[in-house]
Amino acid sequence: MKSILYRSIVRVFNAYLSCAKGGNIEWRNRHEEKIKELCKNNLTHEAGFDKGIKFDFDKSKSNKLVFNTSFHHMDKDVWTDYQIAVTLGHLNFNVKITGEDKNKIKEFIINTFQNDLSKEIEE
Repeated sequence: MKSILYRSIVRVFNAYLSCAKGGNIEWRNRHEEKIKELCKNNLTHEAGFDKGIKFDFDKSKSNKLVFNTSFHHMDKDVWTDYQIAVTLGHLNFNVKITGEDKNKIKEFIINTFQNDLSKEIEE
């Protein structure tokens, strides 16, 4: 079955929340691992995102997905940390980012997230 990445993450995260609320720890853990797998296999993990992109289970909600990452500015061998909030609409999503705009990198990070989250994946 094919799906758009952000929709898959939302679907699994909502199942995660339901299991957490209902006390089903086994399935909550399975859903957590699935989200980690979706992120690892489908979100950019190179081109400056060498440390990967992590889903923030504590700050995410059913209508907002939160990710944390660090970007490697190779010109000065410096890392900057960012939090990316993906607010969900009926047919699309909006990406906002917090953190220092070192080397005007925020636009690149937003575009990268928009492209990654919009891609069609096989589930």
